[in-house]
Amino acid sequence: MIYPFTLSLSKGKRRITTQPPRGEGWSEGIVRVSFSGGGMKNCLNKYIWIILPIVLFFLFSYASGQQEQTESMDAAAYNNRGLTYMRKGQYDRAIPDFSKAIEIDPMYARAYYNRGIAYGKKDQHDRAIADFTKAIEIDPKYAAAYNNRGMTYLRKDQYDQAISDLTKAIEIDPRFAEDFNNRGMTYVKKGQ
Repeated sequence: MIYPFTLSLSKGKRRITTQPPRGEGWSEGIVRVSFSGGGMKNCLNKYIWIILPIVLFFLFSYASGQQEQTESMDAAAYNNRGLTYMRKGQYDRAIPDFSKAIEIDPMYARAYYNRGIAYGKKDQHDRAIADFTKAIEIDPKYAAAYNNRGMTYLRKDQYDQAISDLTKAIEIDPRFAEDFNNRGMTYVKKGQ
């Protein structure tokens, strides 16, 4: 059913009104609007081409922001699952999760640090040192990474490097007593 409509134009305002027959709802018929002369049609086309790029811009901006946030959350999820495996002593399961977190977010210093700890627990000291070093490159104020790299050097009997890293950890966070203890232990092992 086609409903009658009126089109009124006055002082730049355009209005279309429809009047369905009494007793019938809007869902019972189809409203057809035809444009003659092209004035209103051109106006609508003009607005569509102005609004469409703006809407698309905001949609894509939102979507890319969501993707970055999701990737960051994914990296944290893999890191956290790796920590759970590590707490259970399952280092072979923890390391791939830390690696996946790093793959998702290569600037995730905490994931390098945690993987370094897992490598250290498996006596893979060179890999542990490499990961602690990368964590320090990303975050030069990462005192715990200096401490753990220093302790790994100590396990390799590289006392000077150990003392250097432990001293740096103390400079960054002088309130952490474990660094003083570790450095003292290193001096003892070195024979000083």
